Amino acid sequence: AQLRAELMMVEAQRAVCRGLVRLLAGLSLEGHLHIPSSAPQEPVDAKDKWKADGQQLPFNSLAQIFDQRFQCFQMSPYPPPLEYTDYASSMDTSSYKAPMLFK
Repeated sequence: AQLRAELMMVEAQRAVCRGLVRLLAGLSLEGHLHIPSSAPQEPVDAKDKWKADGQQLPFNSLAQIFDQRFQCFQMSPYPPPLEYTDYASSMDTSSYKAPMLFK
């Protein structure tokens, strides 16, 4: 019973995190959230290197940064860990309008 309660808590926290990401994406689309110019914005070549302020970042790709940051969660069998491709597709807001993200 305690394990079920802990799993429900993890799932609830995961849902809250997803909601926060959607909120931030919606606020960004509406222009209410300023993304610093030093943040990676667009790919510059096939190696998945990214530009910041017009210069290519000298370090890892965004996929590698994601994998390194969340590597400790890969050991947990449940909930299934988020892959970078899933994260990147969930952050692609090009096909959404802000009100859809706030639902």
